[in-house]
Amino acid sequence: MEELKEEYKEYEDLMASGTVVDAINLFTQQEVKVIITTTEVKDEVNAASGNAGHDATKAEIVKIEDREKRSKELDAEKIWEQIRGLLAVKENQQTIYVYEALTVFEVKAFCIAIFQSFGYHTRQMACKILGIDNVMTYKFDLNDINALARILVFDKLVNAFGSHISSDHNAIAYDVIKRFLPKEITKIELDQQGITEARVERVGKKIKALKEKLIHN
Repeated sequence: MEELKEEYKEYEDLMASGTVVDAINLFTQQEVKVIITTTEVKDEVNAASGNAGHDATKAEIVKIEDREKRSKELDAEKIWEQIRGLLAVKENQQTIYVYEALTVFEVKAFCIAIFQSFGYHTRQMACKILGIDNVMTYKFDLNDINALARILVFDKLVNAFGSHISSDHNAIAYDVIKRFLPKEITKIELDQQGITEARVERVGKKIKALKEKLIHN
């Protein structure tokens, strides 16, 4: 279908350009006559139009080259489709998904895969932290994996809803953050603890007063 569409588009372009020499003229009066130009007539037309024949030939070369380029792209897509199918085969999965150390190529692939999982803002932050201008050309190493792994942990596990008490994901992220920022977390918790204790005291007094009211009534 792709080839048919391209050939039909080429046909329409040629008809619209007016550079077609092998034209078919239809005279629909009492009868239909089909007239095809001869080689002699074509030569006369080319001679009269100057470089028209030369330009048409160059245009034809470009179109053939473009069509072949697209054909090669389709060939590559067909190959890639079959390669992707290999990943669905159980035997191949057991061969690929093993515990061996990552190769240099796999380290790069893994880091790029992590980047792909990020949203726009997290991706920009990661590039700034690692000093990366172009992810595809950057030479990742194992140290980069460590940094990206931590960014990934916080990007996927830190949720705005709930807390580190009510959410398992937040709880795991809390443990990791506390490893790096223990003083900051302790201060936050102590500040909130002071607020909590003052509130609990007020609530306790209010409840006590209400209970005494119930007794007297």
